Amino acid sequence: MKISRLIICLILFVVLSAPVRAQNWTIIDSSVTHTTAALRSAFFTNSTTGYIVGGNDSGVILKTSDAGNSWNLTVVNKYLECVYFPSDSVGYAVGSAHTIMKTTDAGATWVYQFAPSLSSLYTAMSVCFINNDTGFIGLKNGPGYAFLKTYNGGATWINDISDTVHANVFFKINDSTVCGVFGEFSKTTNKGVNWINYSIPPNTNLGSSLFFTNETEGFATLSKHSGDPCFNYSSLIKTTDGGQTWTETNYDCDYVDGLYFPSAQIGYMVGGYIGSPRAQKIWKTIDGGNVWEYTTFQLDSFLTANNVYGSSIFCTDVNTCYILTNYGIIVKTTNGGGTDWTVSVKEEKKAVPQFVLYPNPAQLYITIEYELLETKDIEIEIKNMLGQTVKTVKSKNLIQGQNKIEVDVSELATGIYCISLRGDKQNSSVRFIKQ
Repeated sequence: MKISRLIICLILFVVLSAPVRAQNWTIIDSSVTHTTAALRSAFFTNSTTGYIVGGNDSGVILKTSDAGNSWNLTVVNKYLECVYFPSDSVGYAVGSAHTIMKTTDAGATWVYQFAPSLSSLYTAMSVCFINNDTGFIGLKNGPGYAFLKTYNGGATWINDISDTVHANVFFKINDSTVCGVFGEFSKTTNKGVNWINYSIPPNTNLGSSLFFTNETEGFATLSKHSGDPCFNYSSLIKTTDGGQTWTETNYDCDYVDGLYFPSAQIGYMVGGYIGSPRAQKIWKTIDGGNVWEYTTFQLDSFLTANNVYGSSIFCTDVNTCYILTNYGIIVKTTNGGGTDWTVSVKEEKKAVPQFVLYPNPAQLYITIEYELLETKDIEIEIKNMLGQTVKTVKSKNLIQGQNKIEVDVSELATGIYCISLRGDKQNSSVRFIKQ
């Protein structure tokens, strides 16, 4: 496996310390898994038993009972977009032509369920169940509006047009609360009887992933549209009040798709760089989503960087995760991606003692308080998470004894930045969050 080394600026001259090594990410590519089918959704009921669905024209259902060492393949009529198991034995899979399938014997057999009279143009994009009986399906591409729910395990499905729930992806928060995201955030706290819609950042094409680490804090990845430089990009939005308000971090030229938090602090995202040359990316956070570090992976030599990217991720614990690709290949780690996420600092000059920056997070201004330097010429540089300089401030001939600088950050977009304080022979850097 060939992995390229990427550099990310989290603080001045920060380097992502090492490439992803082969022992950290294992490629699962067998005659069963590698069908050239796009793999779209995974669900594990325990550490060893899991299910993956996908397809192109026809659909595939893969099942493992040994943590991905071997897989059983079931071929179905239509490609599938999502799989969900409310219990060990009962599961649902949905896909094109509003296909709905159900198993009651842990995937040994699957039977088709029939929705109300709907156009075959509808694709069932997402499915989520509160329990074995109560569940929801989000659809798109058909004429008009459709949203399905059942309270009897799919024996009957209701096309509920009383609520405007356009969920490209769902997430179950607790036994009464389910939420979904598409062009807005939808939430029910009474098992789907009523839904409340909240606004999310604009220009959203669709929601890719949604995950809540508790009842109030959640994340979603969104596909966006823009003009330059790549015409498309993704964003990560975060809420701390149960979805009522959201903050946004943009990923220009990146297609960020899969999102999973195996714990409140550790999370992963997967996707790819959509510019040229294309690359597959894995992001990881160890501080609850405040800072994300990334690396890349490249698959076997018979696949090019232009036709494979991670599309979804599912973790069974903080170290064990499965990445799905659009080419029938599964990438697995059992050690959280190894130690390659460690950020090291490469210093060209002697660092001064840590300076104090406040407030952090900031909205309009930040104040930098530092120890006096040998020089009176101070330069402040702010970079975004792509390493691009977004602001510089020069302060010359400082008054003797002055050790504070106020910086206007009101024009910066919401996100995480690294700010560097430079002297003649000294420099130091910290991170801050712009709200």
